[in-house]
Amino acid sequence: NSSLMKAIVIKELSYRFRGQDRTISFSEGLNYITGRNGCGKTTAANAFLWLLTGYDIYDRMNYNLFDVKTGDKECHVTATLLIDGIECALTRKSVQVWQKNRKTGEMCHNGDKNEFYIDGVQVSATDFGMYIYDNIDTLDHIKLMSNPNMYKLMDRNTLRAYVTSMTGDIRGVEMNGDYSCIHDLLCL
Repeated sequence: NSSLMKAIVIKELSYRFRGQDRTISFSEGLNYITGRNGCGKTTAANAFLWLLTGYDIYDRMNYNLFDVKTGDKECHVTATLLIDGIECALTRKSVQVWQKNRKTGEMCHNGDKNEFYIDGVQVSATDFGMYIYDNIDTLDHIKLMSNPNMYKLMDRNTLRAYVTSMTGDIRGVEMNGDYSCIHDLLCL
């Protein structure tokens, strides 16, 4: 993983996730996802975070991917990104596997099959993870950078370790302005 920050821009996010089908195109500069409660803002955040990490905003792995009400058995998320000006498309898919029970004849959920793609080429989960690590960051850092809720889930020592690993050690003299409350939390 490079110690230099890369410029990462989301151009498009397309997903079938938790019963919602959406394509969101982003323009240059700052973009906002707004809307009334229940319109899918959190689903968009969960879809993007799941694509990169396999977790949702509450740090649950592969949680509630399918809409049970509609009988969805597949979800997929694709993001077209610019990483230091180079375009790439990342896709994560999950499909429920169903199998007939030999004794009862009933169909039973037998796990999920996951697939990973980089620029439309299927790769292993390991290769997908390494691509994320080499071109974006560690899973833990991605979760922290893209999800403010992650900070609330951590104890102070864990939070300090993550912030220090991303920024280096912080000393009070290096902080311009009155950030004493943050400094006090991080340096205990």
